[in-house]
Amino acid sequence: MINLSKQDTKIYDYVDENSNIVVRADVLSPDYVPTQPVGRIDQIAEVAALSQNLFLRGAPKNALVFGGTGTGKTTIVKYALCSLDEKLRGMVEERAVFRAKEEGTLSQAEAARLSELDLKIPISNVKWVYVLCKKHKTPAAILHKLIKTLDPNTALQRTGVASDTYFDEVYRLQKRQNVSLIVVLDEIDYILHNEQSDDILYNFTRAIANSELEGQFISIWGLSNSIKFEGKLDDRIISSALFEKLFFPTYDTNELYHILKARTEIALVPGAIADDVLLKCALGACENGGDARKAINVLMVAAEITNRLRRRTITIEAIREAEDKVMASEVVKSVMQLKRKHMLVLLAILRILKYRKSATTGMVAKVFNLLIHKYNELYSDSPLENRDRYFTKRAINTLDTMEIVTTEVISQGRAKGRTTYIYVEELDVPVILKCIYNDYYLADLEGYDPLIDNQGIIFEEPKRKQKQQKLMHGE
Repeated sequence: MINLSKQDTKIYDYVDENSNIVVRADVLSPDYVPTQPVGRIDQIAEVAALSQNLFLRGAPKNALVFGGTGTGKTTIVKYALCSLDEKLRGMVEERAVFRAKEEGTLSQAEAARLSELDLKIPISNVKWVYVLCKKHKTPAAILHKLIKTLDPNTALQRTGVASDTYFDEVYRLQKRQNVSLIVVLDEIDYILHNEQSDDILYNFTRAIANSELEGQFISIWGLSNSIKFEGKLDDRIISSALFEKLFFPTYDTNELYHILKARTEIALVPGAIADDVLLKCALGACENGGDARKAINVLMVAAEITNRLRRRTITIEAIREAEDKVMASEVVKSVMQLKRKHMLVLLAILRILKYRKSATTGMVAKVFNLLIHKYNELYSDSPLENRDRYFTKRAINTLDTMEIVTTEVISQGRAKGRTTYIYVEELDVPVILKCIYNDYYLADLEGYDPLIDNQGIIFEEPKRKQKQQKLMHGE
């Protein structure tokens, strides 16, 4: 048993202001919402405008916010909604002051302002709920999070309950508490991998029209990395939601520099990083897609490297080392989240890319089948099922959403249809393979290459397609 009276608190003495260049680690977190975001003035105004109808006894618009990873979508939406909270709180408090005065003592100007506030303040309380769909992928998970927000002591379980029960409970709580919701679905792409995903979007956008609510509303703000997301939605959802579409461009070097500069002024001790080094960090991030999230992470890792070396200033070498670590760690984190069957689909892609620059969905499906067969030979006591003919396609969509692979859909013409080509960044391949083989069960597949005896999968397929096309045209 541990004797608590003899514990050594000196083990934490490394937290010393004299040896640590970081004074606010939270500011170097991607989740930190700055008091004044940099480089997104137009986007702040556009997001704020979504709530304009709220002050006219209406509901905020439903919206889809598009932009690549690290373009500020989450930060700006949270910033705008926090500002909305403050705006509404200030108006309610101002109205309370006027109403507290005795009848007949209000000046003409005060009475006019009170009437204005009565018209502008929403008739229901407005709450916003942030949902990360990467974590809450199913309608049940999202609905349960809303229920927990409205009633932290709810006895309703997260699983094993009919979806109608969840919807009814959300509406019931809204009406009982007179609460309207702005639901932010970040990385909304993830919920489309669930067959019931359409239900939650359609039902919420139709809640008022279907008389589910009485003076309350639910507005959906979906955040997506892909402009193609809307094209994946059912037409009835698009028609019902009437989404306002906002687009976030990637940051340029100057914007990234000022974002990093603003954070270092709060997070680091003065003089911890020179402007030219900070500019190099911004330039590196810009060359890698303009991702502010990665740039901030690189800065944090560089500060940790500097602290470990007991230095007082961040060097360009520390930035470069941090860039390599961040890129590798993000790939590892994504791959380690995958289920085993998804890892096998990813392994199938990598096996094909040993021989070709890109893979196609058909090739991946065939190699995946071979890998599944081999896996089940090795582990016959706990086999993996492969009865779902559409699993490979959905798995590739998941890998694309997680940015582990990149897909490109090419139209081959009216008679030839479309082909999806799949790519993996060459530098990521060794890291991905290491993650896959770290799985105890998949480690035995390291030496197995299903294409050695099945070369036709990758080399003869184009010829078969040509033959089929000739037959279709009667040639």
